Amino acid sequence: MVAIKIQRLEDIVAAYLQNLGWSGTALQTGVEKLSAVLGAGFDGDVLKALDEQFYKAAVQIVKNRRLNKEQKLAAFKLAFLLAGGGNKWPVEIFLGDKIDPEVKDCLQKYLHDTAPDYKISTMMPQPIEMPHPAMLLKKCYFSKKAS
Repeated sequence: MVAIKIQRLEDIVAAYLQNLGWSGTALQTGVEKLSAVLGAGFDGDVLKALDEQFYKAAVQIVKNRRLNKEQKLAAFKLAFLLAGGGNKWPVEIFLGDKIDPEVKDCLQKYLHDTAPDYKISTMMPQPIEMPHPAMLLKKCYFSKKAS
């Protein structure tokens, strides 16, 4: 029989925040704040709820990019990790409706584009040159002779 270990809400929130770089007292404060936001009786998908909470911040940071929801969240998390955000800012910054412009500017410096934007233009039609029949026969003859 398989044993299932049920984790507390605080354990899952702590692991999520540790992956984003928080540690020590900032981690404990963040766990308390996010657990309070989710509520003691929360019985849904904790990771999905945390992603939704941080997606609100991600939209403000990655707003001018044509990315889907998961890509915006991933870009935000990457910028946050590269900026060392866990050591700089408390979790509460991302729980409000608006992010501090200084934090926003700092995180936007670390956003990376994987490819340049598309540049659509028209291409002029080119004439198609038909190969000369004698050249085709010559290619067929020499390719069979070589093998």
